[in-house]
Amino acid sequence: ECEVPSEATVALLATSISQCIQNGPARTDPWVRSEIGQRLSRLSAACGFAAFEAAITALIRSADNDVSAAALSVASYACCEEPESRELLRALVESCSRSHENIQAALCEAASRIQWVRVPEVMQVVAKCFKRGNRCKRAAFEAILTIPGSATRHWPEIINGLDDPGIGIRHLASKAAVRAGLDGD
Repeated sequence: ECEVPSEATVALLATSISQCIQNGPARTDPWVRSEIGQRLSRLSAACGFAAFEAAITALIRSADNDVSAAALSVASYACCEEPESRELLRALVESCSRSHENIQAALCEAASRIQWVRVPEVMQVVAKCFKRGNRCKRAAFEAILTIPGSATRHWPEIINGLDDPGIGIRHLASKAAVRAGLDGD
């Protein structure tokens, strides 16, 4: 057996992943996106991410907000161990101008998992997410909990989160407050 799939196999996998994100369960199910992304990460270790880069970046640039957000989420799992991809980073930065909550939450996810995605444009989206709905707030808090040193830069947002009516947001804000204290030492 060969551990590196053939070009035809990789092309079929890229097509299947695209279809699953556009019309299948990966469009709406976070668990399916994480499974696809983690498996794509392992596959990329064998054959390289370049084989899937065009398909994923095209989906990130999709006009359909749900498709774009799903592709961002898959990429956040698939690329966490990958070296920087200029084309993927360009697509992520382009997504920063989109105001849809799903896309902004997915950008926070990407920033929390992929170090080379933490460019100023993406980090501005993370900061804006503290003023959005619960999904965005949760994603922003999870991002600052993961990104070293970022909790200290968001102290006012942490204080506001401690007063949030939602217990989940308050819980994340309290964890961020502890993180900010540890980062400040």
